[in-house]
Amino acid sequence: MALPSETSRSARESASPSARRLLRRGVNVAIFHLQHRAIGKATRRAGYAAAHLRYILREQAATRVVGDLPGGELTRVGAARWFTERELKARANGRVADRIIVALPIELDHEARALMIRDFVRELDPAGRIPWVAAIHDADEDAENPHAHVMLVDADRDTGKRVLMMSERGSTERVREAWETVVNRTLARNGIEARVDRRSLAAQGVDRLPTVHIGPERRPNVRAEREEFAAQIAEANLAIEETAQAEEAAASAQTEVELVPVYRTHCYAAIGSFDSNSSGLV
Repeated sequence: MALPSETSRSARESASPSARRLLRRGVNVAIFHLQHRAIGKATRRAGYAAAHLRYILREQAATRVVGDLPGGELTRVGAARWFTERELKARANGRVADRIIVALPIELDHEARALMIRDFVRELDPAGRIPWVAAIHDADEDAENPHAHVMLVDADRDTGKRVLMMSERGSTERVREAWETVVNRTLARNGIEARVDRRSLAAQGVDRLPTVHIGPERRPNVRAEREEFAAQIAEANLAIEETAQAEEAAASAQTEVELVPVYRTHCYAAIGSFDSNSSGLV
């Protein structure tokens, strides 16, 4: 087993150039981002689950496919066929599947990300009773925006009874809590100090600007705008942190210090002028 320092160094070397720059400056670049949506037979067009699965498993994007479907159907064609059959058997108002998108820590390498997705599903379903499949996107255009698409079925593979109670109130919050637990456990295991928190910044009592989730944006101009905006926010947050540290040092030493200037008003104005339809603020 690699020592924490060795693992952390490996993770830094495998991270993207922009992530390495932020890591060298001590900026926490791990973010919490999770989307959870239901795929209902009555609320989606016929064949939606299989079509979505074919999309996330496309060879141009999926660098790794992991999961556990009956019959081992983890190929693009086989998995889509399984979900088609699942939809046909579902009740008219039944829940065909749940789809989840998560941002993967840019500090981790490809193998660690794959293990983390398996750990995530195991956190939700320790007994391993539900069928699921996940596609990891972390190469080429997604190299600096690593993420994973997870599709799972809330039904015992033998009895058909619900396991995760995904249709119950509070299910999304339970999924978010599970992902937070797994991400932080994985980061700690790999010797990385960064941690994520599913709560809002206000709930955390954190004085910094909200970060931008780049997302799977294909339009070069919009993506470049988001990346530049994200970099500006990272710089502003670093300045805010340095200011807080200077203020704390001044209070403890009871001496006057020159504080680091923070143009917070300008930063918030920039956020307000940013296109809310494409900003991805999280």
